[in-house]
Amino acid sequence: MKEALLIIDYQNYILDYINQKEVLNNIQKLVNLFEQEEKEIIFVKNIVENDDVNEEIQMDIKEYPVFEKKNPNAFSNNNLYKYLQQRGIERLLITGFNIEYCCLFTSIVASHLGFHTTMIEDACGTTGDENSYEMPGLDIVDFVGTILNWSDYVEVLYYDEYIEQKYS
Repeated sequence: MKEALLIIDYQNYILDYINQKEVLNNIQKLVNLFEQEEKEIIFVKNIVENDDVNEEIQMDIKEYPVFEKKNPNAFSNNNLYKYLQQRGIERLLITGFNIEYCCLFTSIVASHLGFHTTMIEDACGTTGDENSYEMPGLDIVDFVGTILNWSDYVEVLYYDEYIEQKYS
């Protein structure tokens, strides 16, 4: 099954507000793996209409494609779907930020479009916390991962589970 790594909103204005080293390390490990295997790596960039916001991607994107979006669904940019179809991609690995918006919406739409969709939970993060949603004790990443996993519509794995599945 031909797969692609989708990295959502790995941008300065988001990463300036988080301290999630495990998430960043797991995304980098996936990038390294996909580079070694010469598989597709795709970046999705959120466009914010505010001159004070640094929208640049905070990773060396090399020659990898970047698709811009203005809402939580990466497929709102029709060129992303066309690109994946042209390359025969069947499985999408979803990583990036913010899990409760862009990663969640993109995962659901990807599944709806017929892709085998896998969210790598510990390669997704958020700028939100329990205070953002006025829900003491809320672990947003775990909550969204659990909902998707229980839905049986989007596969949810941790990085180590993905590696184990891949090489077993």
